Parts: sequence; C-alpha cells; structure tokens
Amino acid sequence: MSLNVSVLVLLVAGPWSSLGCGAARRAPWSTDLRRSCYSTVEGQPVHSTLVSMQTLGTEQLVGMTELGTGERLVEEATIDPTGRLVEAAATLSPARGVGAPVTATRVVFHPGRNSVEISAPALQVKWSVPSDLPWIWAPMLTGPAASLNSPGRPIATPLGARAAFRAAQSGGAVRLLDLGVLQHHTVTADQLVVPDGADATVILADDVVAIENGAPRRLYLSALDTTLEVLDARAPSSALAAVRCTELSGSIAP
Repeated sequence: MSLNVSVLVLLVAGPWSSLGCGAARRAPWSTDLRRSCYSTVEGQPVHSTLVSMQTLGTEQLVGMTELGTGERLVEEATIDPTGRLVEAAATLSPARGVGAPVTATRVVFHPGRNSVEISAPALQVKWSVPSDLPWIWAPMLTGPAASLNSPGRPIATPLGARAAFRAAQSGGAVRLLDLGVLQHHTVTADQLVVPDGADATVILADDVVAIENGAPRRLYLSALDTTLEVLDARAPSSALAAVRCTELSGSIAP
C-alpha cells in the first residue's frame, strides 16, 4: 500500500502521544492528523485506536482493535475525496495460545484492480470483485461462537465505520464485501447510514455506530452486548484505558 504506516506510527507514538487522544495533530505534509482512543466502560473489554490523516482531500486511516480474549485486527485504508476506497489492508491475528505460533490472516483490497487478495496459513485466494460502486467490507472480528456449529457474530471497528460513512456520503449504492463467504452485495446508502442533522448512525452487520462530526463516537457491539466509546473525561475508566490505547498505538504495524 502507498499508505505510509511507519510515519503515522511515529506521529502517534512519538512526542504527540503525550498531548492526549482526539486532539488534532499538525504536520507539514498533512492538513489534519487525529488520533482517537476507544474503550468499553462496562462489559467485555475491547480497546481500539483510530488514526486519521487528511491531505488535499485524501484521507488515510490506520486502526487497531483488540478484544479482551486477545484477538487483534489492524486495518489501514486510503479514501479519495469522493469517499471511494483507493486501497486497504487488514491483518487479523488470533489470540495467542501458550506455546502456539501466531497464525495471522492478511487481506489486501485493490479496487483499482478489481481484486481482493487473502493470505492465511492454509489459504491463498485472489478474489475478483467489480469496482463499479464504492467498496466497504463486513466486519472481520467476531465474538464468541454460540455453539460449535455456529460462527461468532461480527464486531464492527471504528475504522470500518468511518470507511462505511465516507462511502455512503455520495448518497448512492455501495458494494459490501463479505470475506467470510467471498460474496459481495449491493447496499443502498440509506440501508447503511441514517442521517440525523450533522450527525448520523451507521449500521454494520448487527452493530450500531453513532457518528458525530464525521467520526465514530460510540459503537454498540451486539455480539458482546457492550458499547465501545471514545475516551474522554466522562468515561470513568478513561485513565486506565488511555494507557492501553497508547500501547496499541505504538503497536500498529503494516
């Protein structure tokens, strides 16, 4: 990808990290650089970090979300001024077992080539997908399975919600990619985003995301029956969770 993740890591984990989460960061080559930290206040622990940098209308995103059970998803995306995905990648790492190797799954989205590449320990797939519509993707993280015969339910991330919000801003249809079954579906903007004045609600699978000023503010994660929120003074756990957020920020890697 052209997204310079290492630059964003230095900006997030370097001197600016002491300024706190959510404040705008300035750099000579960017018009707006922001980091937002998220955590669950109650229920099952989930921590997430979202970095956004905008340059001449193009937005670059890097995000990491970690479940309390140890699963971790790193996502990165570049979005053009119209809200279309230019390119994206995701690395999904399972919980670390004692003495067991970490077997990550890597997904790379190439809308310009009409293709998605998926790499896993026992799987190599190149999936052809039309790029006539803006792309979004179904959540890749999943919660605990209800039974041995049923898969876990999907868990949305702040980056996925931001990408979906941007894709639907044109008011037209988008193409939803479901990596679990390698199928894509046409979804109308009003099925994905419900506007509410300057704010909006994004619906991703079973999850509901409140968007304020264009950024994800609260994510109700149905699979875990908990809410992931931006950290601020109103969150009782913000002091402890902010430490975890800083640790996640420093761990973001391509």
